[in-house]
Amino acid sequence: MYKKILIILMLLSMSSLYLQARIYHLSIEKKIDKSSIFYFAKIGNPMAQYDLAWRYKKGIGVPVDLRKAFNLFHSSALKNYAPAQYQLGLAFRHGLGVRQNQELAKYWFRRASKNRYIDAVNIFKKFYSKRKLIRQYPSGAFVAMK
Repeated sequence: MYKKILIILMLLSMSSLYLQARIYHLSIEKKIDKSSIFYFAKIGNPMAQYDLAWRYKKGIGVPVDLRKAFNLFHSSALKNYAPAQYQLGLAFRHGLGVRQNQELAKYWFRRASKNRYIDAVNIFKKFYSKRKLIRQYPSGAFVAMK
């Protein structure tokens, strides 16, 4: 009986940690306890790492530091978090916190596209697809060439 209660308490505490990190992902602009987001990012929660990176990128509550933002986006992206993969693609494409590298930008946009992140899918189709859009007719239809 004691073991069952202990297991239930452990599950509840883990779910509350997940829900707390999920709150960070939903609202970046709201005022949130800084120490908790730093804690969750430090223990490796990809959503908290993404949110902290976003704060460093935009300067929300912390000074703007594109290099720290890039490192946190990278940590989150390695855990297969699609929004962070998209942000890495943007960082490599535009040179935000890192040197421009179109091949790495293509790689991260492709990974985010495979995770069905819609912004990455659109950018990947527009700039990195083998099929190039060449002409638009008045009806709005595109003609694609290989």
